[in-house]
Amino acid sequence: MPQEIDEQALCKMLMRAAPRPQITMSRFTPAGRLRRSPLFQADIANAFLGKAQSIKGQTRFEVESKAREKLEAWARLEAKRRSGEAKADALEAAQARHQELVATLRSDAQALREVLKATLSVDDRIDWLALLDRRSYTCFQWSDKPPKRLGAPQSGHKAAARSNWLASARERRRRARVQQATQLEARALTDEVERANAHEAYAYQVRRADALLAHLLEHDRFLTVQYVHNRDLRAFRARFEAGSPKAVAEYLETVFERAEYPASLRLRHKVAVSEDARKAQVDLTMVAYEDFPNVADYKFVKKTRESRPIAMKRAEQESLYEEVVVQLVVRVMHEVFEAVYIDAVHEVAVNCWVEVADRSAAAGKDADGDGTEGTGPNNARCIAAVQSERDTFEAINLARKSPSSVLESLDGRVSKSCHGAEAVEPRCLVVWSGATTDSSKSETLRRLMDMSGDGFGALARSLLERMVDEEGGRLQSFATSADGEVDATATLGAEDDLCAFAVRRHARTIPDDAVHDLLRRVESEGLGRAMLLSTGTFDKDAERGIQNDSVVIVDGPRLVSLLALHGVG
Repeated sequence: MPQEIDEQALCKMLMRAAPRPQITMSRFTPAGRLRRSPLFQADIANAFLGKAQSIKGQTRFEVESKAREKLEAWARLEAKRRSGEAKADALEAAQARHQELVATLRSDAQALREVLKATLSVDDRIDWLALLDRRSYTCFQWSDKPPKRLGAPQSGHKAAARSNWLASARERRRRARVQQATQLEARALTDEVERANAHEAYAYQVRRADALLAHLLEHDRFLTVQYVHNRDLRAFRARFEAGSPKAVAEYLETVFERAEYPASLRLRHKVAVSEDARKAQVDLTMVAYEDFPNVADYKFVKKTRESRPIAMKRAEQESLYEEVVVQLVVRVMHEVFEAVYIDAVHEVAVNCWVEVADRSAAAGKDADGDGTEGTGPNNARCIAAVQSERDTFEAINLARKSPSSVLESLDGRVSKSCHGAEAVEPRCLVVWSGATTDSSKSETLRRLMDMSGDGFGALARSLLERMVDEEGGRLQSFATSADGEVDATATLGAEDDLCAFAVRRHARTIPDDAVHDLLRRVESEGLGRAMLLSTGTFDKDAERGIQNDSVVIVDGPRLVSLLALHGVG
């Protein structure tokens, strides 16, 4: 509850601040007659209340007591009114804040419901001319005024009143000496003044030259930065319009950075473009359902002057969350096709991801269920995915069709429970060639774990086929299980050496059984070479247990590098 004004304390403060009444004594009546006893009088007033009164009495003590009582009564009344006005002002301010809060809430809610509509009237292409730095540097300005020149000094000697021809020779000689001394003194003073003027002028010119030099240096620095910015921008535009895949990806990332989205969604975009720049993949990460806005309205409580949030009904919040997810994937695809105005990106895949807490890890169990202590990492789950070619998408009138019907017509996938982060299989057109950092590789591995068994098996088959093809061989057999475990054999090279492949999905450390099974298979079948690929990691015991040089193990980070190297997606 807001802090209330203490009327009693305010009253005491007003009494201390009130001026002491001035008591006057009168011995005469208004008619000028002498009174039997003097009359005492004090004039008191309260400017806030607009009241004034004259207190009269027979004694000074009586007048002073009555004046103090009256002033105290006025102070209590003033404190009461001031407290009431303060309460009214506080209530009015709280109501204004409430109205502003409600207006902001409604604006944010409308922005969430119109995520797709907001971009239909906007040109998503980058305005290259607007990004050019066309500013001109300010001209040199020098506000100091030149110093005022000092005037020539006046001689302190007055001319002789009489003519020289009337004076004696001795007087004339004296006057000549005086005149000569006066001229020498005047010349010395003039030289001193000229030196002072020259010194001030020189100091002024030095200050101006220093300021001009600083201006020119700052001007050169400004022009250099401007030139580099515009040069890099033109070079980037040239690379983009030439169809460079890296430039196209960077261009799209810039488009998403400049796009206006509701701040509550906390979106992150990652873009990958194929080597021929004809396919693009956008992985969009948005806020999880637990952090999604859930306030439907605010109720103003007059007593406490507070705005209490009214929670949105769960069914309404879930529906809005799914609606926003659907709009987002359609909007991202629209922005890609509209922004890329060159002959590139003919097909786009958009995946919407959320990061949810790994409850099993937080409970002390890892993803493999071996009971080791976990740290509760975040898992990325795909809750919506869509893929479309440019011609198919641009034939749809987004202004007339609902986002859900657009997604359905494109055979898009939406989680049956977006709020529960129930995963769907993402669409994959491009391998993340930029997955070189540890964080990007971890993200790619998480997405590989979220793929269905069939999808992961198809990805593994494509990778093995390209690896075997580079060795001049071909696959002999290929088998995949429901959970994505792959076993394959292939002939390599001109001598048709038989090689075994095993691809396993593990979230963390790969069990030693997988390594021992592959070793037994190599020995029993007499294979020349073998390779075990996995999304997990190998412990040191497993690496030391492989004595045969023909057996190769590939952990998760190196598997991501292989996918990027061979362009598998």
